[in-house]
Amino acid sequence: MKEKKDILTIFAILAFGGLGLKGWPQMQEYTALFTLVSAIGWAGLLFVLVGPLIAKKAEEGTDQQPAQAPLFSQEGMVAQENVPTPMVHHPMADKINAFCRQYITKGEAFCYSYTEDENKIEFIISIPNTVSLEDVVAQKNRLERYLGKTVERMEYHPDSMDWVCGFINKGEIPDMVKFTLDHVKSNDALVWVGNGLHGPVYVDFSKFPHSLAGGTTGSGKSVLMNAIAIQIIRRSYAYFVDLKGGVEFAPYRAKGHQVVTNLKDVYKLLRKLERLNDHRMNLFLKYGEEKETTIRNIDTYRKKVGPMERVYVLFDEFSQVVNVMKGEEKDLSEGILTLVKKLGETSRSQGIHLIVSTQKPQKENIPTYIKDNLPVRLAGYCASGGASRTLLDNVMASTELNPKMKGRFILQGTGPEEIFIQTPFIEEDEDKPGPYLHDFLVPPKIQEAALFGGMGAAVPKREEMEEAEEIEEAFEETDVMRQELDLLTQAKLRIADVGIARIDDVQQHLKISRQRCCDLFAQLEEEGWVEAPPTDNKRRGYALLLSDSEREDFIKEYAMYY
Repeated sequence: MKEKKDILTIFAILAFGGLGLKGWPQMQEYTALFTLVSAIGWAGLLFVLVGPLIAKKAEEGTDQQPAQAPLFSQEGMVAQENVPTPMVHHPMADKINAFCRQYITKGEAFCYSYTEDENKIEFIISIPNTVSLEDVVAQKNRLERYLGKTVERMEYHPDSMDWVCGFINKGEIPDMVKFTLDHVKSNDALVWVGNGLHGPVYVDFSKFPHSLAGGTTGSGKSVLMNAIAIQIIRRSYAYFVDLKGGVEFAPYRAKGHQVVTNLKDVYKLLRKLERLNDHRMNLFLKYGEEKETTIRNIDTYRKKVGPMERVYVLFDEFSQVVNVMKGEEKDLSEGILTLVKKLGETSRSQGIHLIVSTQKPQKENIPTYIKDNLPVRLAGYCASGGASRTLLDNVMASTELNPKMKGRFILQGTGPEEIFIQTPFIEEDEDKPGPYLHDFLVPPKIQEAALFGGMGAAVPKREEMEEAEEIEEAFEETDVMRQELDLLTQAKLRIADVGIARIDDVQQHLKISRQRCCDLFAQLEEEGWVEAPPTDNKRRGYALLLSDSEREDFIKEYAMYY
């Protein structure tokens, strides 16, 4: 206390003494010096008197500051009584701030709080009244690319709608996942499709009965199909459809599995499965009535009646079914698509599942009425937004996946959001590092006759075989007749049949050069069949000028060629 009084005395002497000496006439030449001494004295007095009050206020404010509260609990967001302490001195917080300035608002939204531990990152974005949670969530994909992290969840903070909380799991999707039987479950409906942020990811075919897989060449689609097929053949019965000569599924054929390689046999197979589907539905009704209970699906049947095998049909390249080249195969193609649609709509409960894959995911190759019945989507990298939309109904497969990251897929349809996964790797070439496909191949679990349970449907009925043969023979004859017509008339037959005028379609159908096809379209334009695209928009293509009634009249005139 005495020291404080001494200090006050010293500064008071400096303050008032300087002023007094400054006023003496004899000291006029030292006025500047005494002014400085007086200023130092007054500054010292202020510091000694006011400084302790300021320090005390600051100390009281620190004591009342709330502790940092976690933004999340393990069960999700929970209300917190204390407001989080602002903490934004972190490079990631700087990135979030930069993102807010660029994409949300110009300086009005900012990173209010940021916390991080070894498992997770939690952050709060403060938003103005003009911005909603939906506005921020709409930028989620862009924010993920900006941060290089996967944002798992974004929602309002429970204490304020001026704050949007984000949660990032620091786990990473592995760059390589080797196939192993350790992840194969005994449940024949669960199929391991890869590893995500939280470990192995499974598709439950008892809930999501059919799937569509696709991606550009080299994305890893064939490897994924092998990983799926290996699991299926160990627990269920599988049919393989490969219209490229059976090359893709040759190892399975060598082990005794059925590999179908032409449209006629695909049609027969699907008719066979259609009868199996109907037979199982009748069994469910029959045993349900006998046991006075309800049997709704294969799982209930197994519990209350007895064993029943699941059946999977794996299509290697579905576009080969849709884009038939020969006229005589058109009816077979349409019949196959009709059966695929029916099985897609009705076979879930009966344990018959379709797994369709394609490396040409264009809407022309996967008709909408087929795609709508394939709820699970597995999309590898797609070179275009259109291909991605065909698989996922969005462009994520073309914008969110790295084309150099083989085996990285997006899983859609098993939950509210897409899941990024690394699919299991398995090698067919024994000269490269394993694991190897041949090490996991096994013969069929049961014989096909046992699959049909004595219903006599293992072999198609004679009349159905004759029907398929008649279709093929009729179209072979029609094709020969068409060859006798000139190319221009054949082009008209094709255009009238499909209702569109596309150079690529006609060229493929007639198997002629592009220049020859362009010449045919020039003739069609002269005859008033088509209208050429405008010179400033060649991509629009030719427009068909025939009305529906004129097309029908032409088809009737040439009915014998259809």
